[in-house]
Amino acid sequence: MYQKQGSTAGTNQNGHHLLPATGDSTRSLPLLIFSLVFIVSALFIGLRKRKWFHYLLAFVVFSSLFFISPVADAEKTSSIKSATSASVPQNQPFTQQPEKINGFDYVGYIPIFNSDKDLAAPVTINYVDENSKHIHDPQTLKGEYGAKYDASTTAYKLKINGYTLDVDKLPNNATGTFSNKSQTVTYVYKKNPVTAAGITVRYVDENGVEIHAAQTLKGNIGEGFDVSTSKYKLIIDGYTLDQDRLPTNTTGTLTDQPQTVTYVYEQDPVPAGDVTIRYVDGDGNTIHDAKTISGNVGDNYDASTSEYKLAIDGYTLDQTQLPTNATGTLTDQPQTVTYVYEQDPVPAGDVTIRYVDGDGNTIHDAKTISGNVGDNYDASTSEYKLAIDGYTLDQTQLPNNATGTLTDQPQTVTYVYEQDPVPAGDVTIRYIDGDGNTIHDAKTISGNVGDNYDASTSEYKLAIDGYTLDQTQLPNNATGTLTDQPQTVTYVYEAEDATITIRFTDVNGNPYQAYDLTTFGDGSLSAEYPNLEQYSYQLDYDQSIHLQNSTIPDITVPTKIGDSYTLPDKVRFYILDPNGNRVDELHYYDENSAGHEIFSLSNGSRVPTNVSGTVTQPNTVITYTLSTDVGFIPEP
Repeated sequence: MYQKQGSTAGTNQNGHHLLPATGDSTRSLPLLIFSLVFIVSALFIGLRKRKWFHYLLAFVVFSSLFFISPVADAEKTSSIKSATSASVPQNQPFTQQPEKINGFDYVGYIPIFNSDKDLAAPVTINYVDENSKHIHDPQTLKGEYGAKYDASTTAYKLKINGYTLDVDKLPNNATGTFSNKSQTVTYVYKKNPVTAAGITVRYVDENGVEIHAAQTLKGNIGEGFDVSTSKYKLIIDGYTLDQDRLPTNTTGTLTDQPQTVTYVYEQDPVPAGDVTIRYVDGDGNTIHDAKTISGNVGDNYDASTSEYKLAIDGYTLDQTQLPTNATGTLTDQPQTVTYVYEQDPVPAGDVTIRYVDGDGNTIHDAKTISGNVGDNYDASTSEYKLAIDGYTLDQTQLPNNATGTLTDQPQTVTYVYEQDPVPAGDVTIRYIDGDGNTIHDAKTISGNVGDNYDASTSEYKLAIDGYTLDQTQLPNNATGTLTDQPQTVTYVYEAEDATITIRFTDVNGNPYQAYDLTTFGDGSLSAEYPNLEQYSYQLDYDQSIHLQNSTIPDITVPTKIGDSYTLPDKVRFYILDPNGNRVDELHYYDENSAGHEIFSLSNGSRVPTNVSGTVTQPNTVITYTLSTDVGFIPEP
């Protein structure tokens, strides 16, 4: 805001500029004295004349004009230059330097407020773990400048799966006041502990043999561990910890995987019994002073070096009797290593080791063993009994002279090899009946070319229910040799005899008795048909004749296992007169003139469930349930 230079409007008695609505005003001393006199006079007259209310009102009006007028003076403003605007970030400090305008003095500024209350800077609530890593989306609180906020409620102090709020690190600004500066409330959570796989601390000697019970350390994933302390790095009687083989994982972090820390110990030295090295001839006579090796229990010794395996003039070390304990370990007991020598030998004939196939063809260069007469030789070691690519040593033809004694004559040791097998074509064993129908799943024999096979055993020559092996058609290739071509062995079986039994029952499952016509209709038929007792029945299935009141016998049909069969859905017993003629129906009228008739005996709609199928058992029974076919004669 600016004021014309030299103007006294809007200045106080000290000459300071005033701003509108600041509570400051201009008042001259004469005017102030006049106002006071006026107020006192008005009060006096009012009290005397009892019209104090009127005078008091006049006083109020006058004094108001007195006090308001300077302010009104100060508020008389006008625009002297177009307004300017500037954009600044919300809730950030801002300073605007006033411009210099000719003829005017800068006297101050008037802040302009929005009609709505000002919003404060937001409060952000963060959720982090102990490493300050965010574990949940932040929330934001907004409000008016100066208003209270509360982020300590359950709406903001959240329960987060897998974490627990760290009550030792609760924020001290969870409640507060909105300001013009952004604020952050941070809740710190601890990750819920998860049981880790254990740490096993083992104690072993140099050979990995456990010398003390293992210890176990347990805890939660992420926790540190230290098994380098005396609690775990033990002092074990009779052993010393090997400082050169200390484990590198004695400290670390527990995980979901088991971990093993192994301490290796050396056994403490114990004076051992001496090893005495003796030198004798073939008869056990000493031919040189003995030597001695001393040390501690567990130390290795080696008496196979030239220091102990001596060259003795006039003698040759017997290589066939070299001591098996020339090297070993010192114990608490004395040991003896004996070298046997022979007097200088006579050169012997060589032993030649040959390598041939089954046809005698050489498949590898020969090897030779030389020596002196009387020396033992051994061509059964891996140095001579060779592994040859593409061939396998024939264990059934191993030479019986692979070991022996050198003589003045040359000798030959021959190893025979078989060529490595080649996968052969399978032998398929089939099982069929006389018509070539498969009656059992096939079996298979596999192997390599040249292998023998035998399909004549009970594993392949099967006993099959309902069938008998045809001994006249046994396969001539039930045994043989596998080749590179597939082969088939076929066993032919004869189906065993079986029967199909056709049975007739009444509705109660009892053997069926042919209906007695003389009793039909309380004997009324007898009056209509003379000699009715001589009537009979004929079965349509096999034309067999059956008398009245007789039990219908079973019909047996021979067959074989595996045969298919089909019987009629319906069987019928037709009525025959005494002359053997079929009678379509018999009828009569009762006393009520109702007509009745009888046609035949049949199973009607009761069709057996197995009237067709395949014979799978020695006896198949098909049962027909019979009843009498009767009817009524319509009235004429």
